Amino acid sequence: MPHWLLVSEDNLDDLTSAIVELVRNPDRARQMGARARAYVEKTYAVHRLHAHLADLFDVALGVVQRPQSDTNFSRAFVNDAA
Repeated sequence: MPHWLLVSEDNLDDLTSAIVELVRNPDRARQMGARARAYVEKTYAVHRLHAHLADLFDVALGVVQRPQSDTNFSRAFVNDAA
């Protein structure tokens, strides 16, 4: 069984089925919740956000140049999560 449920944003029937699946399988819902929490805690840890904000301020103040090759500089801190 996959570790995720994916539904189209405009498909109410699929969304309803996914919610029913989680209601019928509370262990799966808890496991998915625990994995999601671990991901968020790892990806958006305070020290990572602090470093990201410092980088953004450096760019805004002209201390450093925005990387030319990084088209999504504002999300770069997520991509380097280990």
